[in-house]
Amino acid sequence: MIKINNVYYMLAYSYKTLNPKDKKYYAEEKFDNIYDLFAVMIDQCVNRQIRRGLIKEYITKNDNLKSLRGKIKISESIKKNTKRTNSLICEFDEYSINSYFNRIVKTAMLYLVKSNNIKDNKKKKNLLKKIIYFKNIEEIKEVKKIRWNTMTFNNKTISYRFLMEICKLILNDLYIGKDEGKLQFNTFLEDKAMANLYESFIREYYKVNELDLNISKNNISWNYDASDAIGLISNVPSMETDISISNYYNNDQLIIDAKFYTDSLKEHFDKDLFNSMNLYQIYSYVKNKDKDKVGNVLGMLLYAKTDKDELGWTQVNMDGNYLVITDLDLNSDFRIIEEKLGDIIKWYKKEISLKELDEKYNKKIFIRD
Repeated sequence: MIKINNVYYMLAYSYKTLNPKDKKYYAEEKFDNIYDLFAVMIDQCVNRQIRRGLIKEYITKNDNLKSLRGKIKISESIKKNTKRTNSLICEFDEYSINSYFNRIVKTAMLYLVKSNNIKDNKKKKNLLKKIIYFKNIEEIKEVKKIRWNTMTFNNKTISYRFLMEICKLILNDLYIGKDEGKLQFNTFLEDKAMANLYESFIREYYKVNELDLNISKNNISWNYDASDAIGLISNVPSMETDISISNYYNNDQLIIDAKFYTDSLKEHFDKDLFNSMNLYQIYSYVKNKDKDKVGNVLGMLLYAKTDKDELGWTQVNMDGNYLVITDLDLNSDFRIIEEKLGDIIKWYKKEISLKELDEKYNKKIFIRD
């Protein structure tokens, strides 16, 4: 379903770390699986961090010392009868390379190596070489207790941000746990994390490449008459778009709902149909956003293309608003992906005709007379 190289582009755009040199490398390099890709990505990130210097932080330690350092732990010293050994239990802060970020990085590298899923021996050896730099750093034993959402970054640690995201994908979304002493790993490309990444990639790609447009993730309120409503109205949830695109010069708006499913079509009485729930969803977004009913709000279901289905470009006018159902081929070269994303914007800006879109995207899936 997804060309492995494209996962890099999706991650790089999502976390705003696209590097022109890396872009050329990933366009040419071949990856057998997601593990090989992550091995290269974490290797490159760690290599850059080593050149900058691995971060150190003050770590509180307790130790039995012959000379005073920090704060004396009187009760512990009495319990352990340190007077007999002419020593004291002291609590002190030590400036150490064994920082929490470094421990996460080492743990992620070790888990990749332990998975035995890295097919390219050269990539595996490069990763093992980097682990040597972390020999005095402890591995985290209980990775499920890492609190990813509470991590904060400052000027000193900001260089670790993308590295932490890669580690999170490895330890939180790729790694499952242990079964009878063996490491178990998830199928990342079919996981919910990939669906979130797909949505984030599209939004951030447009932010980078369409500077004349406003790209955001918006809430839409239900268009009901508050003066004629009773009951628990405050409990009605708002709708949140995946990607909202608007023009600074007029009120036109495009709402994109990014869908990442194994099957983009649903079988019904031996016939493949579009997912009705998805259609209801985008229709609700559009009609509630277009409160004045002037038809300036467009809707799009943008599926990740599956091996089974090819959607082409389906466009309809529903009660004055245009809705489109189409897909993005993540298994193609990235330039093809960029071209399709560009055509979507051209359609929104009315710079490409319906006839051109029909000939370009539907000729492969429809047999014409």
